[in-house]
Amino acid sequence: MTRLDDIELVRRDYSDPSRLEERFKAWREYHDPDLLALILAAVAESSPKQVLEVGCGDGRFSDQIRTELGARVVAFDFSPGMAAQAALRGLDVQIGDIQLMPWPDEQFDVVVANWMLYHVPDLDAGLRELRRVLRPGGRLIASTMGHGHMREMWDMVQDGDTAPKLPFRTENGEEILRAHFEEVEERSMAGHATFPDHDAAVAHIRTTLTRAHLADRLPEFEGPLRVSTSNTMFVATKLG
Repeated sequence: MTRLDDIELVRRDYSDPSRLEERFKAWREYHDPDLLALILAAVAESSPKQVLEVGCGDGRFSDQIRTELGARVVAFDFSPGMAAQAALRGLDVQIGDIQLMPWPDEQFDVVVANWMLYHVPDLDAGLRELRRVLRPGGRLIASTMGHGHMREMWDMVQDGDTAPKLPFRTENGEEILRAHFEEVEERSMAGHATFPDHDAAVAHIRTTLTRAHLADRLPEFEGPLRVSTSNTMFVATKLG
């Protein structure tokens, strides 16, 4: 079974920025509510001066934090291709692995991990590092997906329930984080994604890591396709 924490699978996928750009249309353009606006509001709650985004991708959200909140932001990714895209935005970009990060203790007020913790091979090691670089009172803001995400689309391609479970997901995220953080709050971001037409839905399926081969199974349909989504934001606070 394909594992989403298979580092070579993830490395190959993230070597092509166009795949991530297409996949993230489901969150940035098609989704209600605006997921990134919800996450940005959570970052803003603590008025941070120093923010780290791990798994920054093309750097768009890091740039948004810097522009809208006036914080100093470090964008961090293990993919040189993604880091290069982020650097084009004039960000402070670092390449590396969250399982062994290059900063001394207690450097950041907030760490953001958007839809990426399920890619970390040793998640406990990664979370220990994320806690280490947070200042006392600092927050980890981590988003992920849950069971039944886009179930209408996967039913249409007759996928059943064969998709691999995310190692870090809505259903187990709180338990995992409580092993490393004193306070953990779960915030639902459930909603809907509306793909404007058949081509847009097929394009999304083609960019998924584990189910791209199912794209040609999607039946033709007229007009938009509205599917239910299961997204969750966890806000974990380091008290000690």
